[in-house]
This record gives sequence, structure tokens and C-alpha cells, in this order.
Amino acid sequence: MSKNNENGYALLIVLLLIVLILSLTAVFFRGSLSNAKQEMIVDENHLTVMAAESGVDYIKSELSNEFYGKREELDNFIKQEIKTAGEKNKLNYDSIQIVATKKLEGYLSEILIQEKSRAPRKIESYYRHQLVDYKIEANKTVGVISITGSVAGLYENGEVKKEKSITFNQIFKVPNYNPLLSESSGSNIDVPNMYKLYPDNVKASACKSKNEGKIEEQTCSGDRNANYKDIEDSTVYFPDGFNKSTGNLEVEESKIYAKGDFRVNNFNDLEDSLFLLDGSFSAKNMNEIEDSTMMVNGNMTIESNMELEESSLIVRGATHIKGHLTVKDKSRVCISGSLTVDKHLTIEDQSILYIWGSYVVHNKLKGTIKTISSEQELWDKCKVGAGAENGPVWSKPVIDHIKYN
Repeated sequence: MSKNNENGYALLIVLLLIVLILSLTAVFFRGSLSNAKQEMIVDENHLTVMAAESGVDYIKSELSNEFYGKREELDNFIKQEIKTAGEKNKLNYDSIQIVATKKLEGYLSEILIQEKSRAPRKIESYYRHQLVDYKIEANKTVGVISITGSVAGLYENGEVKKEKSITFNQIFKVPNYNPLLSESSGSNIDVPNMYKLYPDNVKASACKSKNEGKIEEQTCSGDRNANYKDIEDSTVYFPDGFNKSTGNLEVEESKIYAKGDFRVNNFNDLEDSLFLLDGSFSAKNMNEIEDSTMMVNGNMTIESNMELEESSLIVRGATHIKGHLTVKDKSRVCISGSLTVDKHLTIEDQSILYIWGSYVVHNKLKGTIKTISSEQELWDKCKVGAGAENGPVWSKPVIDHIKYN
């Protein structure tokens, strides 16, 4: 009987231990599930905030690109207004600044209207960003435009929806061209002058292409719509720009001077050459710049990868590389406007990239981008000129503050 009691007690103890273990396991399992769920919620919230940050970067870049893209037009407008008013003895620098500021306000407003009306932009599977609200204010008497915007980061996965918003403020300025108010753009002028790359009083006969579009050992004036394929050991002037929507173009051991837009389908090679453009440049494919200097007094758009080897690239406007950008072998890139690289940006040792405006690299950045505090400093670094006769320096856009809501 005693032995049976002992067996009963032992069995009871075993059962109690089993119940205790199961209870502890259940508590631990519930805790683990709760922690995992909490971590997932934290990750979702964090990524939603990151989506909003990406949206702020995108809107900021779009506005900056518009500013840099219209800056030359506004500069020309102001100079023409000054000339016209001076001829009529009715010159008022303040009034001209007010009109120019109003024009810039209109351009920036168009960008904001377009972005607010768009559907949310997709970043990843469940994350998007959208400009949900904005306010644009212009103090035209001092040439200041202030934009306050609210960007939402959105997460949507089935019935689960999250939203985080960020408010930002971006400021643009139109300078007063009154010489008594404006500081000089610089006095020690090197050549070439980035504000004026196309030479005056060019006298050259029309280019004579042979061998299916080849220009060789000539100093001549190029036709905007000609089907040139190869320019070698020549100096060619394009007074009306160049437009080659199909086919290839190669430039070797030559000097190119162009005024107006320069559009090329496939720019296979720029080698041992000097390329100066008073206008905007675009190419569907731009393979390599080797042992050359390329200067663009306007915007630059490349729809492919681009590589610089022992070369210099200097751009005064907005620069958009839709593929990879590689800067190597003691190359130098100097950009006064904004820079957008859709894929990788690689700056190898002994090469350098200076920028005065804003920049966005959508993929991997290898190397260092050096931000410059003024346009004149940029020209000094890049050994080019910016004559005082060209008017005051335009301040780059400024992000005044960012608030996480």
C-alpha cells in the first residue's frame, strides 16, 4: 500500500512538472510572438519614415533642377530688361528683380502643381511617397522665394496602412543686378569663361564632309542637321547647335565650339579633344571621355553609363546621368548646378568631384563628393573664369529646416 502511494506521488509530481513546463513554454511563445510583432511594427514605421525622407529628397531635387535649368533664361531676361530700360532712361534694378522673381515663382509653382497631382511614387513593394501639401511665398522686393511642403511616406499591405509625414522649407533667391549692391563674381579671370564659351566673330567656311560624314583636318562651320559621324584633327564651330537623333558620333584630336542645344544619339568617343558648349547637352549613349575637356554652359543629360578617364567635365547647369558614372585616372568633375545619378557613382583615387548645388545618388556611392560654398570657389577649383561683367553670383537653393511630424 505504501509502495502504491509512493508511485502515485511520483506520478503526480511528473504531471505537475509537465503542466509547469507547458505553461512556461506558452508564456515564452506568446512573448516571442509579441516581440516579433512589435519589431515588425517598428520596422514598418521606420521604413515609412524613410519613404517620406526619400520623397523630400526627390521634391528638393526636382525644384533645384528647375531652378538651375531656368537660371540662364532668367539671367538673359534680366540683362535684356536692363539693356532695354537703359536705352529708354527708365532703368530700375529693383523692378527688374521683382519681375524676374515672379517668373521663377511661376516655374517652381508648375513643378509643385504637377507633383501634388501625381499618384504616389512607388519606392518598393509596399512603400510610396507623395507631396500632399505645399505653400509658396515670394518676397519679390528682395528676390526671395520660400517653399514649404509636406511629404507623406506611405505603407500599404492589404488592410494594414501607415503614413508618416515630413515638412520641409526650401529657399530660392534671385539676385539684384544693381552693380552698387552686387559683389563681383571675381577678378582674376582664366580662360575659358564659363559664362561665355562660344567665341565672338567666328569666321569659318562650311564644313566639307567626306567618306560618309567624316570631317578631317578642317577649320570650319558645322551644319546643325548634318549627318556627321567622325570629326578628327579639326576645329569645328556649331553656331546653331547640333541635332543628331540617329547614328554615331566620334570626336578625336579636335576642338568643338557650339552655341545652342547639342543633341546626339550615340556619342561613342570624345578623345584628346576640347568640347565647349554654350547651351545644353544630351546624349542617349555617352560611352567615354578620354584625355579630353568638356565644358557645358547649360544642362547635361546622359541616358546611359558614362566614364571619364584622365579628363575634365565642367557643367554650369543641372546634370542627370541615368546610368552609372565613373570618374577615374586623375579625372575632375565640377558641377555648378545639381547632380542626379540614377545608378552607381564611382570616384576613384586621385580623381575628384566638386559640386556647388545639390546632389542625389540613387544607388551606391564610392568615393567622396566635395561640396563647394560658392560658385566662384568652384571656378577657382576648376581653373575656369567667370567675368564680373556677367552679373552677380546666384545663390544655390537652401533647405532651411526639416520637421518630422
